[in-house]
Amino acid sequence: MSKREAHRRFHFTPKSLKRRMASGNLEKGSPGPEGVFGNTNEKRLVVHTQRLAAAGFAPNKNTVRRLAYNFAEKLKLKQKFSHNSGLTFNIIRKKPRSVNKTS
Repeated sequence: MSKREAHRRFHFTPKSLKRRMASGNLEKGSPGPEGVFGNTNEKRLVVHTQRLAAAGFAPNKNTVRRLAYNFAEKLKLKQKFSHNSGLTFNIIRKKPRSVNKTS
């Protein structure tokens, strides 16, 4: 596949593709530093939370924070969580409200 075809197919600039090919990093990541859990463990936590919800135990925000804290403790990850409360810091951010403009 040519760079131009890859640009059209995957919607990123040829310059970005050239830079990624030169560095050998072809994986698309999110901007900013990687989270405490890493991608693999974060996916495990998401799957666990989704399974709880599917089984009828829809966890609220504090339950997810407590699960995340216990998960990090079990994996012995270096973390910045509150050891007193047994909760993570606020890892869940509210989605911004969409403003519907009607004219």
